[in-house]
Amino acid sequence: MVVGRWGFQRRGRSEHQLLGELGARNCAGYREEGPAGIGDRRHGNPGAAPLLAVTQQEQLRAALGGLAPDGGLWTGRKVAAWIGAAIGRSVDPARGWEWLRRLGFTPQRPRPRETRGDATAQEAFKKGGSPPLLPR
Repeated sequence: MVVGRWGFQRRGRSEHQLLGELGARNCAGYREEGPAGIGDRRHGNPGAAPLLAVTQQEQLRAALGGLAPDGGLWTGRKVAAWIGAAIGRSVDPARGWEWLRRLGFTPQRPRPRETRGDATAQEAFKKGGSPPLLPR
């Protein structure tokens, strides 16, 4: 008798020996359902429910469209605080970051500016001129 996808064959071995080869996880399934009970059942598990309901997700998306409560940019920590207030329990800042990204938002920061540059040389370069090359 071939058992499951691993191809274990009984061939004179007792059920105890066979189950020892299959592993403890599969023993209960084999005892309850026979060969059909062996295998990975994770594909049938839908997982946990989302942290926010659909209406709460839309409220968060609308809130993210404006400024954060303190008037600055939204961060993972601020989104986590908003979610915590919406669901009534504390939320880790990492979950706030995940929801920020899940709803399609990216961190918005201005590009860094070089403060040591020569402003007049930069303006001349923008207008089509380039500074004269220094002789070697």
